[in-house]
Amino acid sequence: MLYKNQFKKFDIEDQKSFPEDDLNLFVGSSTFRRWTNLQEDFLPKKTLNRGFGGSTMEQLLMFNEQLITKYKFKKIFIYEGDNDVGRKPEKIPIILEQFKKLVAIIHEHQPEAQINYLSIKCSPFREKNCENYKNSNIVFKNYCETEKYLNFIDITKALTDENGEIIREFFNEKDGIHPSEKGYKILAKILMPHLYPVEN
Repeated sequence: MLYKNQFKKFDIEDQKSFPEDDLNLFVGSSTFRRWTNLQEDFLPKKTLNRGFGGSTMEQLLMFNEQLITKYKFKKIFIYEGDNDVGRKPEKIPIILEQFKKLVAIIHEHQPEAQINYLSIKCSPFREKNCENYKNSNIVFKNYCETEKYLNFIDITKALTDENGEIIREFFNEKDGIHPSEKGYKILAKILMPHLYPVEN
């Protein structure tokens, strides 16, 4: 099975200590999977990271039982898109439909949960794809405005300068795709106000 080793690791963790309710659940591609300090960055709030590397929206939908509906959570944060859109903007409507199906599953499972979709970031290695990412972000933002339980979180702006240029120190020097330690600190600052419980 695809991602067998990663899912086996998740199962072992759950068997040792099944996550508590009222979680902030993080699911999606390697931008989350490689966030090794995620739990520490959001203390004292309860988080669970179920990012799996190289994934797409279609795969997240396919594996929702292993990654999402087995847990009880107050908020879910989804990062998918880097590996979906790429240089194929014609895929955007297809990915949106996949996301709508996923949203329906999540909302049925946890009607009170807020579903947060993070914008696709522009990264140095995939800079040629940025225009497609921007177009996808517009489409997803518009959809997230249709329901109160949906929320679009823009992480892209904070990773670029005032001229819209990528701030390269916020990205891993080796791959030019994933955030650097500084980049993850920026993401944590953006996301912290959205985590349950929300601070007044």
